[in-house]
Order: sequence, then C-alpha cells, then structure tokens
Amino acid sequence: MTGNEMAWLKLPEPPPAHPDAALLWEAEQALHSVAALAGKPDIRNAFARRLDEFGSELEQSARRVWQTEHNIAFIGDIGVGKTTALCRAAGLEIPSGMLGESTSVLETGRGGTTICEVRIVNGTDYGLIVEPRTENELQREVREFAHFVTPSTEPRQEGETGASRDTGVSREVERAIRNMSGLIRERPRQSGGSRVPGIDRARVLAAELGDENKLAAEIWNLIGIQNRTRRELWYSAAQSDQEPLTWLQDNFRRVNNGRHPEISLPRRIDVTMPSRILGEESLSIRIVDTKGIDGVAERGDLESHLNEPNTVTVLCSSFNDAPAVSVQQLLGRAVKADFPDLKTKSAILVLPHPGEAMGMKDDIGDPVDEVWQGYDIKRDQVELRLNSEDLPLSRTAFFNAIEDDVQELNDFLLGLVTGLQEMHRERLEDVILGAIELVENYANEQARAVQRQAARRLTVWLENNQQVGQFSDPLSDNLFQAIDGAYASSLRASVRRNGDWPNLEYKRHLSYGARTMTARVVLPKRDDFLAIATNLLQDLELEEAFQLVRQARRIFASGTDGLLEAAESLGKDAYTEHMEPDAPFWVRCDNEWGQGPGYKNRVVNHHRVWFGAHQEIETRISQLVERRWQQILDRVKAILADDEDDT
Repeated sequence: MTGNEMAWLKLPEPPPAHPDAALLWEAEQALHSVAALAGKPDIRNAFARRLDEFGSELEQSARRVWQTEHNIAFIGDIGVGKTTALCRAAGLEIPSGMLGESTSVLETGRGGTTICEVRIVNGTDYGLIVEPRTENELQREVREFAHFVTPSTEPRQEGETGASRDTGVSREVERAIRNMSGLIRERPRQSGGSRVPGIDRARVLAAELGDENKLAAEIWNLIGIQNRTRRELWYSAAQSDQEPLTWLQDNFRRVNNGRHPEISLPRRIDVTMPSRILGEESLSIRIVDTKGIDGVAERGDLESHLNEPNTVTVLCSSFNDAPAVSVQQLLGRAVKADFPDLKTKSAILVLPHPGEAMGMKDDIGDPVDEVWQGYDIKRDQVELRLNSEDLPLSRTAFFNAIEDDVQELNDFLLGLVTGLQEMHRERLEDVILGAIELVENYANEQARAVQRQAARRLTVWLENNQQVGQFSDPLSDNLFQAIDGAYASSLRASVRRNGDWPNLEYKRHLSYGARTMTARVVLPKRDDFLAIATNLLQDLELEEAFQLVRQARRIFASGTDGLLEAAESLGKDAYTEHMEPDAPFWVRCDNEWGQGPGYKNRVVNHHRVWFGAHQEIETRISQLVERRWQQILDRVKAILADDEDDT
C-alpha cells in the first residue's frame, strides 16, 4: 500500500519536513504487518510473543527517530572558556573594538558567573524565558545567606585538613541575593585612586539585628518576592533603541545577577533567537551551557545530560590539562554506571589559548611548525590518557576562540548530532528488517528447526542464571566516598540543607550508588549472555536463526538498561522518602558542628547508624533487581520457546 492508502495508525504522523519521514513510514507499515499477522487465529504462542516484542521495539525505536529535538550540552571547569565557545557557535556575539574583537552575549569570567543552567533555543524573536526557583528554594537560599553574613560564635573546627569556600551559598547566588535585596558591598575609592575601607550592607544589617533568623526575614522583605512574577522578556525594536544582541546581553546580565526588579532567582534561563541553531533547518537544536565545575564533578545535573537519549555532551578542557581531571571523573562514573552509547553521545572539546598549540614538540623533541600539528600531538595524548583509564575514546576537537574558524566548530557539533541521529536510524532499520523477515518467513519449517537449535543454546544459559546474586557493596558506599573526599564545611553545608547541596548532593550519590551496586552484579551476566549471542551470530550454519538471536540480544540489553534505571530510581527514593524528611537525623548531624576535632567522623557515625536502621531500603532494591531480572529472562525465554510445545 502507498502512503495515501494507509493512514498513520500506529505512530504519530511526522511533519512533512521531517528528515526521516520515509523511514518512519516503513516502521508504520512494519507495525501494520506485525499486527495483521498477530491477529491470525493459527499463530502459535511463541511466534505471537515474538511479534509482540517486535511491535514494542518498532514503537520505541521509531520514537527516537521521530524526535528531532536535540541538546548539545557543554560541560567543563569554571573559567575554561566553554561559554565563549558556545556563544561563538550560536552566533551570540557582539563586535567590539577595532581589531575584529567581540564579546559574548552570555556572561563570561573566571568562574562564579552563571547562576544556573542556560539553554540557547530557536524562537520567534530575541528574548529570555526564566524558570524561577520555588519560594521554598529561594527562602532556603536566603536563610543560608543570612547564616553566611551573620558573625559566628561557633568555635573553629580544628583537626580538619584543607579549606573550602563552601558556606551553603554559592558566589553566584550570594551576588544575586545582594542585588535583589540591595544589600551590596560598597567599595568606594578616593580621588587619587587609593582604596578606602568598603561597607558590606548585609553584614551591617546583620550586626544591627543580631539574629540570623531576623536577618533572613528582613532580607526576604527587601527582596519583595510578590513583585517578582515576570517570567519572560522580549525584544521590541519599537520600544528599544538597542540592537537585538546588545539588548539581549544587557537583560541577560540583569537577570543573571538578580538586578531585574520583576524577576526572581532563576533555576534555568532560556535564551531565544530567531535564527536556527548551527544553521540547521531540519533539526531543532538547543545548546546548553551548564554551570561550571568548581572542584566537584559528581553532580546530578551534569550526569543527567550524559544519560539522556537525545543529548550529546561536549566535555571541555583547557589545552594543557586535556583531558581535564573533571572530564575523566565524569566519564569514569558514566562507565561505572553503564550509561548507554557514551562513544556516540560524548566528545571532548579542547579550548587552547593563542600560542599553546605551537608550544608542542614532536617525538624527537622538535617544535611543531603548524598549529594543526600541535593539535594532532595533543589529540594523541588525550586518547592515550583515556585509553589508559579504560574510558571511551570520544571524538576530540579543538577550538581557539580567537584564531580558529568557528565553522569548523559548528561542523563538529552538527556532526555529533547527526551521528546520534544515525545511530537511532540504524537501530530502527535493524528492527524493521527483523520484523519484515519474521512476517515473511513465519511458515518456514526449516527456519524454525534452525531457530530451535540456536534457542536451545541460549535457553541453557538462561536456566543456569536464574538468580542475580548478592550485592557486594552497600547502597551508602558512594555517599561515604563523597563525604570522605569533601571538606568539613562542604559536609556541614549539605547537612544544613538536609543533604540538598550541589557540592555534596545526597540524592545523586544514593541514586548513583544504587545503580552502580546493581551494575556490579548484573552487567557481568548481561555481557556473558551477549557474548554467547554474538558467537551464535558468527555461525553461518545458524543464519536462519540470526534475527531471533538479534531480537533476544536486544531484549536482554534493553531490559538490563531498564533494570539499572529502576534501581537508580529506588536509590533516589531512599533519599526523598526516608532520609530527607528525617528531621531528627539532620539535627543530630548539625549539632556536631562546633564540638571540636573529628566533626566528619562523628557525622559519618550518625550516617552509619541511620543506614543500619534502614536496611529494608537495600532489601527493596535487591527484591526489585531480582524481580526485574526474572522478567528479562522470561521475555527472552518466551520468544525462544519451541513452537512444538504449543501443539
């Protein structure tokens, strides 16, 4: 049938300009064929189960191809230059000076600049769309700021090594609250240019009130949240004498620094522009500027991008440090948690300063003659380092924002997105091919005999691996490792927020811990099964069973992906449903501050007691893993079942 003779009944109809409309129509037709065959009364049970699985696979794979919205998330240390690079890629620059220089529309600096995640998106005009923090979140930030500026009577924590800026309030939030409340630092200068002592209005008010709770209430009144209800700002040539990008730059800085009187503290800012991102008309691409990494790479907002199916992550490093330690940490954690498709969905972007590439030397010690030679040598070093750490060999690109052609960067970024699309496309094509072969050959007795032979070899493994096995590490292991590596002040800042502090985020560490402890017991078994299936696919005598084996392999792989996600979700629930609401626990931990040396050890002891009293959480995770594991085995065994059993 043609497209005019058969309506889109199984899949949502794609828009006419969709780049894969033809492939999606093939998937729609395959779904019709599978459904028609499944409806015949003489279809045997095992074959019907294969048809059902193909129907689910076709719908899931088609959804990935149908989706034309993709994110390109830039991740990197503060001050590395990622915001400058992504602004150049998006065309968010304003020419300045006489030498072709330009400034970024988004704020750049040496760190502590951007208050939240920023997305650059295509829209009808230039504008800003702000998702504010909730009133409860803002109140918590105000309380932490009040605590920060109120003179402390607590004794210093001796015996703790190192120092930290973690005070419970970040530099970006501190700056915004000061501007929103008017409690800024005044730094006057004498006429001769010499400094005179400045005035910190917040600390002056704290001294006057003498109580941090009263101070927090007064700051809240000064902020005037009832007047900060605006969520969008749009450029209008009739109302502004500025050029659009200059207007956008000015208003972004006002919002980002808490200086717009009608807008609250942002959680996320969307910067809209009428031109297509990267000039691509057939795709909807968003560029995401994440908050820079300031010492702690284990952040949920960053790791979520690495695990999103339609997001590519650009991991940024300075030239001399590439690949940055933070990049290695993020990739290492993603590998440990078995985030899928890392090689396709991640890339490393090295951001050199002028002259750095020319400072490289070749193997015999001679300096390079061209910049590209320096890039090649550094690329080899990056790949060698990643390989030595058993990390995925992601693609590596270089971009000097002052000297390099931005089109090369844009081509690289667009290639990442099209590569991700191609991966989804190939998977859908494979499923379509398998479904068509199944429908065409369902009456082939010879093929069924070969399939029974292959199925027996897989079924033996399934019968011998009914149980996943015991966890070797506790749920709390990842959290305790994070606490051990944190400063005492970081732990205290997180404790005061009931574990909700970006530099030590309990929810993320517990969800990640649940996923990784599950991965340790599940992945070896999954890899063993996939290896057996791969060996069968290399036996040409079993060629007529290849589609059955491929389907079994896909079911097993997707099933374990879902199992890991379910375990991760239970780890998150352990925090949100049990730990976070346990006010007495947090009070006990907070009371340990100021009690002398050993603060972290005392707090960890409270944590050990808490986890010891809540062992049912791990039991729930273990039961879920065993249940989901059995479901995977049952699904695979169902399609491998011998049709003769139905007769």
